[in-house]
Amino acid sequence: MESYKETASVLMWNINSNDFLNSFEDDYGDGTIFQIKEVGEKYLLLITCLTRDSIDNDRFCIKIWDIKNESLITRVVINDNKYSDFL
Repeated sequence: MESYKETASVLMWNINSNDFLNSFEDDYGDGTIFQIKEVGEKYLLLITCLTRDSIDNDRFCIKIWDIKNESLITRVVINDNKYSDFL
């Protein structure tokens, strides 16, 4: 659990300073974060491109973080053709 706290802290710092990360390698190895959205004051929505799981980068990972508890709530991997439908 300690590694999740470190990851969440880095993301919170970037949101509070309005200086979003261009790339970030977390414990899952999900590669580059290219979209970060705040959902209210409690949650963070991250969309990352999977570089380790897919050579063609045609899969994405959606993550929701609990900012207050600094923990990962869920992580979902989706295919590229479903990405636009999700957003």
